[in-house]
Amino acid sequence: MGRKTVSPTYFVAHYMLFEKSKVKELKRKIESRHNTSWYSAILGSIDKSKQVTFSEFETYGNYIYSNYPGQFILKKALNRSLNRSTTQLARLNTEGLSKKYRSLSLHARKWYFKKKTAVKKKVLKA
Repeated sequence: MGRKTVSPTYFVAHYMLFEKSKVKELKRKIESRHNTSWYSAILGSIDKSKQVTFSEFETYGNYIYSNYPGQFILKKALNRSLNRSTTQLARLNTEGLSKKYRSLSLHARKWYFKKKTAVKKKVLKA
């Protein structure tokens, strides 16, 4: 959004607390700087040649880091990624995992992907 990253850390995580009044303030500053709506400024900054070009976590995290020093707590995410579905939760050792991790991510979501179907072509004989 026209500013360099100032934080020595990476803010993208599976969860983050956002303070509503600071988000409103950030949106107003983006609008003022770019003379357009905050969402138009963000969409206009996207480099379509790259896979990832914008992150609300990075934008908010760096805004808070540079504008409110000492008013936030940085903690390691301590996330554990598991290739399981929610139906398999009962079989997890959640008590043991909770002593080591702050969150669990379940990534066996088949509904994210379209099934490939075979298409048979008819051969027409002349």
